[in-house]
Amino acid sequence: MLKDVAAAVLVCVILSPATANADRLRVSDPNDVPGRLDIRSVAHGHGPRQGLVTHSVRVARGFPSRLLKWNGAFELFFSGRPGGCISTHILIDSTNDGTRARMRFVDPLGCGRFDDSGGSSQYQPIEAIVTRPNARTMKIKLQRKLLPGRGDYGWYAETWFRKRDTRCERECVDQAPNDGGPRGRIAHEL
Repeated sequence: MLKDVAAAVLVCVILSPATANADRLRVSDPNDVPGRLDIRSVAHGHGPRQGLVTHSVRVARGFPSRLLKWNGAFELFFSGRPGGCISTHILIDSTNDGTRARMRFVDPLGCGRFDDSGGSSQYQPIEAIVTRPNARTMKIKLQRKLLPGRGDYGWYAETWFRKRDTRCERECVDQAPNDGGPRGRIAHEL
């Protein structure tokens, strides 16, 4: 009888999907910036084969995608290691054709030198799936090979919003985590 129970448990363990929660992390952000794109949380994850990575940004209030055409954007910044300098930047905005993601590569040494010998200030379209799971969330799924580094990497998110005759007339910018610099980056461990 005990052997039958042990065999049944072993079969259940072997057949159960061990990769359902391969790697997910959610980081909250306080209500600290006026405007429609105040970040509430950011999250990342990847599947069992680590080929695709997902990043999402959730804001305080719902917004129409057309807001990203002229008055706002979502930005993701990546470094080849969790504490390293920025080497890749993804901009998510909107056109008449819908929401799009574009990428620009920064100097291989990073550290904010966007136009040095190895970098480019020109955004290039990338193959990515940009979705709106709900009215407050922007989600992007892309190939891991598009991001810097070979293994783990660091990242943070930023939003900007502009609207006349409000506190955001010039621009309201939010970052998550709040200290997006090297020490404040989120490590995505693969």
